[in-house]
Amino acid sequence: MGLIVKSIQIEGFGSYKTKQTVTLNGQGPVAVVGENGAGKSTAVSKALTWCLYGKCPPERMGSGTRAISGKAVIGTGLKKATVAVTLTGDKTTYTITRVRGARSEEITVAKKEGRKKSEKLPSEQTTIDTIIGADYDVFTKTVVRGQGDLWSFSEATDKRKREILDAISGADELERYHEKVKAEKKRADEAHKACQRQADYLEDRLSSLIRSVEQETTSAENWDGEQTAKIAKAKLDLEAYEAAVADAAKHDKMLDDNREARAKLEKEEPTLDRTPYTDAVKSARDTYTAAHAEAHAARQEVAKLSSLTMGDPCPTCTQPVGPAVMNTLTTSQATADNLGKACDGTQAFVKECQEVLESADAWLVSERAGWQARLFGIPALSPELPAAESALRHQQSRVADLESVQNPHIYAKDKAQRELAGVRRDAAVAAAAAQSAAVQVKAAEAWDQALGAKGARAQMAAGALLTIESAANQWLTVLSDKGMSIDFPATKEIKGRVKEEIQTIVRSVEKGKEIERDLLTYSGGERRRINLAVDLGVAAAFTRGSGLALSLLVLDEEVFSGLDEGGKSSVVTALHGAGIADIVIIDHDPRLSSVLNRTLEVSRDSDEHSRIREL
Repeated sequence: MGLIVKSIQIEGFGSYKTKQTVTLNGQGPVAVVGENGAGKSTAVSKALTWCLYGKCPPERMGSGTRAISGKAVIGTGLKKATVAVTLTGDKTTYTITRVRGARSEEITVAKKEGRKKSEKLPSEQTTIDTIIGADYDVFTKTVVRGQGDLWSFSEATDKRKREILDAISGADELERYHEKVKAEKKRADEAHKACQRQADYLEDRLSSLIRSVEQETTSAENWDGEQTAKIAKAKLDLEAYEAAVADAAKHDKMLDDNREARAKLEKEEPTLDRTPYTDAVKSARDTYTAAHAEAHAARQEVAKLSSLTMGDPCPTCTQPVGPAVMNTLTTSQATADNLGKACDGTQAFVKECQEVLESADAWLVSERAGWQARLFGIPALSPELPAAESALRHQQSRVADLESVQNPHIYAKDKAQRELAGVRRDAAVAAAAAQSAAVQVKAAEAWDQALGAKGARAQMAAGALLTIESAANQWLTVLSDKGMSIDFPATKEIKGRVKEEIQTIVRSVEKGKEIERDLLTYSGGERRRINLAVDLGVAAAFTRGSGLALSLLVLDEEVFSGLDEGGKSSVVTALHGAGIADIVIIDHDPRLSSVLNRTLEVSRDSDEHSRIREL
């Protein structure tokens, strides 16, 4: 049988000023009667629910609902409200007391086993939920049926029915895990997108570096060819200088009349102002250095922005990263690309200026070589020999310099290859991370489907629905003499399309034939019998499908209204056979005392405060 409500003590709660006691104690169905506004609901459903959960059952308020709580429960002109509920079962007694003052609320939970001394339990809501075996939502949907019939299963909407089924089957407990799974799925999606963005970026970077290595390799090969040609020409010039020195030595003793011709030729010595060329090379190099630094800074800005993720806090300002930052990334990427191209152009211009300078130098050397050859062709005296020897040494130094210069593209190629190796490793790691994140996304999606409305929760709800239907039909055999039966199909067909919606279909035998009728077409008394049968079916399903420890059903919905004597007799028979320790029926009809074993009468005294007495 589980726990039963032994008593409910009320003082200062609602319309109750002095201490009043409702005694149940597992004695079967009991009627709570009285005039409208006497305080019937306050004495049982409101007081009981408030004591256990800190707020009264929900009541209709406009298009929504409202539950009284806080200091609103304190009676007019009183300082505090106190409700104590005593529960007994299996030689264990629990006493739960809730006291509400003007500014604070206090709750105590005591437990007593057999003859042992009473002990205090933690004053937490979870303690009470564990004792009752239900939280507030479950309790008010199943145990306490409040005024306005908010949770009448047979007349409820599809959404309400599914909420009740979730409470019965325990599927609502899966909702917490489902929310965690959905959050994990969202996190996995974001992580996968971030990993994929990083992998895509590194793949693009990898392709760019491969092209850079190929370009530097081609440039290095071209430079080697050009440098080989320069060295070959310089060596040919060197041979000419060596021949000139030899000729100068042979004609060292020529006549003086050759001096005039030699002096004239010396005045025709080829010259070249190298300043414009060297200035151009320096200016081009300075421009390249500035462009390279600007492009490098732009690439670093792109890399920093690429590491950011929408919604994450910015590492600089801690503000959440928004669309503006992503737009800045696109602009920065375009700027970096343009600066990179500009840098390549300035590098090519440096090379072009250097080549022009080298061509000018080569021209001067060639001209001077020809001039010196002509000069050396004129027999001269020995003082001219040192000049030829000096020119020879200059050319020898130039050949040595050309042979010692290293290919500048080799360094750029080696640097690009080293960076390529690092990016290739990073790209492999990023691809593996993206693949792993994709696996996490699939796992989260699988859990989302399993815990979703069409997964495990649907299976659990289907079992609870079958139990309600079976138990309700058993009670209808007692409550009705028309061979009534009720069915709750989970789907309906609309214009050839199947819709997920739990319906209420009532069948009855009329004139020997079974017909299907809308619930609203039955009389008020018949509808009450049907609703009561379904309510008892819900109670049976809840008892089987959950951990509810309390054997109680409170019907604050005028169960007997509209019933004839035969109907009342059937209802009484059903209530006595429901297997529930205490069934409280709240009604304003005083004639209930003639059909139920026990009746509690609620009335207002002269000072308008409610009192309870058992008839």
